[in-house]
Amino acid sequence: MIRIRPYLLLFVAGGLVLSLCDRVHIAYGVLEQADRSFFGQAWWVPLVFGIASVLAPLAYPPVRRLLGISAPPRPRDPIRLGSSALVLCAAYVVTGPMHHSGSSLAVGLTAAWAVRAALRRTRSETVFAVLLAIVGPLVEASLSALGLFTYRQPDVLGVPIWLGAIYLHAGPLVGEIDAYLHRAS
Repeated sequence: MIRIRPYLLLFVAGGLVLSLCDRVHIAYGVLEQADRSFFGQAWWVPLVFGIASVLAPLAYPPVRRLLGISAPPRPRDPIRLGSSALVLCAAYVVTGPMHHSGSSLAVGLTAAWAVRAALRRTRSETVFAVLLAIVGPLVEASLSALGLFTYRQPDVLGVPIWLGAIYLHAGPLVGEIDAYLHRAS
């Protein structure tokens, strides 16, 4: 049975924090939104990030099972959760001022994630991160194609080459959230 309260918290926290990170992209001219009625962003931005913040942890266990990846039970660890969230935010925010670096930025963020993945040694998070790095930019490309926003310097399918590398850093965070949602304390 799904408990609603933790997912409501994820929706609100993810919607707020990721919207603030995305605000950096607007401030640095990385992307443009036609509607900027909600604190300089489109009204729907926190909703999209809130939904994504709920869908990723919901998808993690079934994707892991579908791929036949067992994940050993991991205790809840607020320091790992917080550090994973901070690293994701840092990866997101650094793309604002460094967005002109294109493929160098993509390589740097991917290398940082690879080091994290090697140190964490969790196959399920690694595979899930790669899936996020594929699906996330495809979703953003679709939203951009609908005219909801535009990246000013797109490389592939209307999105920057470094975008998938941000999504890689979400994998460890989703793994930590999973420990809070589905594991013993």
